[in-house]
Amino acid sequence: MHQTSSVKLIMSEVNNRNIWKIRLTWKLLKSVIFLVCVTCFVWQSANFFGLYFTYPTTTSVDLTFPEVLIKPAITFCNNNPVKRKKFCTEYPHLCQKPNNLTEFCTKHPYFCKADISNLVIPKLGYYASNSAHEVQDALMEIYIHNVSQDGPDLWSWKAPIRESKMKATFIYDYSRSVYVTCYSTNLHIYGSEEVETANSSGSAASAIKGLELKDENYDSSLEILQSRYDNKDVLIQALLGSLLNITPIKNSSNLDALRNMHDKIGTQIRDLDSISVDTKSYANLLTPIIIKLLSSDLALGFTRKTVEEK
Repeated sequence: MHQTSSVKLIMSEVNNRNIWKIRLTWKLLKSVIFLVCVTCFVWQSANFFGLYFTYPTTTSVDLTFPEVLIKPAITFCNNNPVKRKKFCTEYPHLCQKPNNLTEFCTKHPYFCKADISNLVIPKLGYYASNSAHEVQDALMEIYIHNVSQDGPDLWSWKAPIRESKMKATFIYDYSRSVYVTCYSTNLHIYGSEEVETANSSGSAASAIKGLELKDENYDSSLEILQSRYDNKDVLIQALLGSLLNITPIKNSSNLDALRNMHDKIGTQIRDLDSISVDTKSYANLLTPIIIKLLSSDLALGFTRKTVEEK
């Protein structure tokens, strides 16, 4: 074989070996990168699912004392279309004495508290003859003419809350084919209606308005609220408001801060216990507030322990 051809053959073989080495190295590098990525993915997934199944929660609690409170919409209805005495006075031919007065008074003693010699009830087939159609016609006439002229107070019933701006509304009861009187407030059926509000100037907010929301003012706020209201719900709000102002613990190794927080919470809980406030009435709000004050590692450990105990 020619010497030049031998050299070329050797060089070609060396190049092929180098190419295979490069390819092998590249494949090995890709395999290592892939294994590292898979390992990191598995590690992160395990941590994520571990955190997820501990069910950690973050709850933000804000206490506000609005000066003006919007009243809720309320409707009161009376199933009795009209007053029994008024109806039987105007329509005596549609009323009669109960067929079995003794049994009637046993079932309905509130009708028989006074003199029952003149006790009469409408003829609706209940302990009386059945003239339901005539009674229903009379009720319809009352609501069309009398109630619209004289007002519901005379024929039906008076508004249950006199100081409120309650409006009379009439609802048709299809099951009995009669109208009934209802009183509603703050319905806002029309956009132009004025919203009813209540001023909270005499509430607990104004009682402690001059006190800044700090830990050192907690005892003073508690005394003011207790002397004025003796309201356990307000006292619980004062407790939670004071806890929200405790400086959160950023470092779990800060034992002084932990002891300080423990002492403050313990003191305020004992204050509530001294006035017979049940722990269950504020435990659901107290727990997330305490977790919020702890550092992340302490909060996670506390949550896990709570889940394990449950």
